[in-house]
Amino acid sequence: MQPPVPRRVLVAVVPGDLGAQIQAWRERYDARHAARLPPHLTLCYRPPDAPLAAIEAQVRHAFRAPVAVRLGAVFVLDHREAPLAVSVHDTDSLELARRRLFDGTHTQMGGRHEWPWHITCIRYGYKRDRDDLLSTAATELALDTRWLIDRISYLELRDGRYQPLAEWDLDLSLADPAGESSVRGRDGRLD
Repeated sequence: MQPPVPRRVLVAVVPGDLGAQIQAWRERYDARHAARLPPHLTLCYRPPDAPLAAIEAQVRHAFRAPVAVRLGAVFVLDHREAPLAVSVHDTDSLELARRRLFDGTHTQMGGRHEWPWHITCIRYGYKRDRDDLLSTAATELALDTRWLIDRISYLELRDGRYQPLAEWDLDLSLADPAGESSVRGRDGRLD
């Protein structure tokens, strides 16, 4: 009998003050799920059971440079569980990276290949007063912030929390988000 395959995920964790702001809101309104994973953008829901070097090669093939996006308002994701999530905008470069991530050049990534970009704040929104939470988020978590994705994390679920198996920094010297000469501050925001 084979041991169960560990649950793994490929993500971009929101760093610094920006990540802390989102995490604080998550901890107030969905503490159980906030403890399992930091605020993140999921890149691959089911990475393959493949050598780490092959996964890294596929990630570096996909993310040839850091990718800038804009984080916006909290919304209800169109999903049966109706999660509440931070919206992600200006995603053309992120879409190109996703296509390369799933093209199988070094290893074939598993799971879904398309979904709306988002950062989950409340996992099971259908069990909650969504209108009240959206109203609260509109004041407490009102984001209109650019974020430079410059690190990819490969996480595994261990003892109820996702822990890093590997993390890959992307080459900042190649970053030129939206043709601007922006530099990411320590808070994860673009200056």
